[in-house]
Amino acid sequence: MKYKASFFSFPLFKENLKRFWAVSALYTFILALGGFLPLIMSSEYKSSWVHIVRVFLSHQHPANVVFLVSAPVFVVFLLFKYMQQSHSTAVIHALPFTRKQLLFSNYVTGLLLIIAPIIINCILLLVIKEPVYSGNPQIDIFTSSAIMNWAISSFVISLFVFSIAILACMITGSSLLQVVFGIGFIFLTPALFSVITVYFNQFLFGFSISDTLEKIIVSTSPLVIMLTHHEVSDKLIAIYFIVAILLLFVSYAFYKARHLETATDSISFNFIKPIFKYMVAFCGMTVLGLYFMQLGGNQTLNMYLGFFLGSFIAYLIAEVILQKTLWVFKNIKGYLIFLIIAFLFILTINTDILGYEKRMPNLAHVESVYVNMHQHDKEGITDPENMKLAYDYHQSIIDNKNILEKDLLSPQSTNRKSYVSFTYRYANGKEFNRSYRIMNDFVKNNPYMKKLYETEEYKNKFYSDIFSIDKEDLAYLDIRSEHLDRPGTLIKDSDEIKELITLFQQDLLSKTHEEFNNSLMPMGTIRLNYLSDSDNEKYSEKPIHALSFSYDYKKTIEWLESHGYLEEFLVTSEDIHYMTVRKITPENRPMSSYVGDRESLPLSTSELMVITDKAQINELLHTVEAYSYYLNDFYEVYIVFKDNQGSYYGYYSEKTVPDFIANYFNNQSL
Repeated sequence: MKYKASFFSFPLFKENLKRFWAVSALYTFILALGGFLPLIMSSEYKSSWVHIVRVFLSHQHPANVVFLVSAPVFVVFLLFKYMQQSHSTAVIHALPFTRKQLLFSNYVTGLLLIIAPIIINCILLLVIKEPVYSGNPQIDIFTSSAIMNWAISSFVISLFVFSIAILACMITGSSLLQVVFGIGFIFLTPALFSVITVYFNQFLFGFSISDTLEKIIVSTSPLVIMLTHHEVSDKLIAIYFIVAILLLFVSYAFYKARHLETATDSISFNFIKPIFKYMVAFCGMTVLGLYFMQLGGNQTLNMYLGFFLGSFIAYLIAEVILQKTLWVFKNIKGYLIFLIIAFLFILTINTDILGYEKRMPNLAHVESVYVNMHQHDKEGITDPENMKLAYDYHQSIIDNKNILEKDLLSPQSTNRKSYVSFTYRYANGKEFNRSYRIMNDFVKNNPYMKKLYETEEYKNKFYSDIFSIDKEDLAYLDIRSEHLDRPGTLIKDSDEIKELITLFQQDLLSKTHEEFNNSLMPMGTIRLNYLSDSDNEKYSEKPIHALSFSYDYKKTIEWLESHGYLEEFLVTSEDIHYMTVRKITPENRPMSSYVGDRESLPLSTSELMVITDKAQINELLHTVEAYSYYLNDFYEVYIVFKDNQGSYYGYYSEKTVPDFIANYFNNQSL
């Protein structure tokens, strides 16, 4: 009994329950809003149970998130608010209770207030439980084990947040900061990581974070996991439980060392104050630096100006919070120390002391390579020759860093940018990642990327969703015009379906790197309709649902034409009312491309070419590009359909524009 008495006070525990039981009742109702109440209210419409059960038991419902964040923080606020008030803290600590008894008695009370809503809702769900089937194959998701798993994970996550909120209480002397820190500490690790990543992305050429490391950082906060719809695994639940218990003893150590007179102070411990100031200044520096970068002009100059102003303003705000006065300029010495630390931090990254930018993996130890592939759960490039092409392509980017970075940072740059990513996976599962934002012309003209793209292996991996289509599982194909709203062409014969998909895949394999980068305007779309199309669960798991094709898909088009399907959806000159072309330059960039009433034929001018000739229209339909990769000197094509059926835009570069268009504008300038 002596051991129990030294840690726990039953009278204090009982008094707390009498005062705060209503809080637990309120949170019981909040949790019921997410699961129990919607289920019983929709008992006559059991079809809606699938969504309700899945969302609630996976911690995706707002009621879950509200409970897991607000309940622990608010309970700590109520139980320990005496620590933030001078009179209350003096009175409470004058009572015949030790700090150990106060902490652990309040801790047990808080746990009961938090766990009671979970237990009650768990019991209610078990009472109304009945089979709810979902997925493919169909499985029961509303089982006793699923409900218990929800209850256990909810309790552990609440315990984790509860322990963090108590730690925040011990190091602050302000009720407001206690709540702010209690919530902020939950997101602290992911937030700091995100801020530091901003600097790495800005100053390290090719910086990229691995999926594994990103998952680890996200996992440090259960709330971030839920908000990003990741799974809260059993392993993480065990880790959160252990960390929560450790945080309890850390909080006790702070409680023992805390001076009672620090009540009402912003921060209770002097050694934490500079950490607080510098973290606030660091965040302010980052936010204003990024904002100034978006203002245009000299991005580098704007960024550093934003760094200085943001850190200075944020530092002053932190000083005002700590000193509780506006006259904080006498403490400017601390800001000078921060400037030195920030300068060394940026200098260390910007000069790449550790050689991050030039580091390349040893291909002898690499098992597979991914280039611009985001499906890392699938197989990458494994052929040694193709891996070497990817490696050489990567090396060529590093070798041209100065040119590429200069173009990226130049306000006068008119080059479109492309994102290029490399992932080298080793036999032990570890990865080497790099990602670059570089000018599109460099990608288009790179000889290593050209050779790599045109290999059969790369295309099979890059278009893995297309080459993995199960032709046996297709019910029919629905082929439609890409631009006109007209009835589609249905192909239901299984042999024809297989033939057409096979030819489409062959066209992909024969596609050159130049054709890939030209991005011709799609002429049609093949919609894949599976045998299980009516089963939403199974349908959603299919890799791809539609295939777009343009005039360079020659085998596909020849097959459609030979079988009489092409004319049913093909857009021809007969469907076009007129086309207009503008030559866009930095000096001649219209605010809008609108040329007036689509029903009225506009007049050709020195700046606007109007095309009605059917032969010229057909040529443009075969060669116009879908996207404008150009910031400077390109041609914008405006295509208007007959009978008010709509319009769309296409584009040409100086290299791809037809001669008759180039000649028209050249003659206008004479």
